[in-house]
Amino acid sequence: MDMEKSPRSWIYVFDIEESATVTPNRLSLWRVIGTDAATLSHFALDVAPEAALDGGSVDRLRQQIAIRLAKYLPELRPPRPTGRKAAAT
Repeated sequence: MDMEKSPRSWIYVFDIEESATVTPNRLSLWRVIGTDAATLSHFALDVAPEAALDGGSVDRLRQQIAIRLAKYLPELRPPRPTGRKAAAT
């Protein structure tokens, strides 16, 4: 199927224009994307997860999450070094 001529589905990307004086807030249409279910699922379930971890491993991602949470959860903080050096043999 030629997606440029006849996309089967549409994705509307918009932003909300925040206003203190106008309600409801206006929507600003940013982009309209034509696609189909197969293409959408490929990018959402195959490409995006790989791109999210590109340049880093799952272990590194977990480590970064633990470091950020340690600010609020002391039990996740790594143990402090004792400051003693091992004896040379």
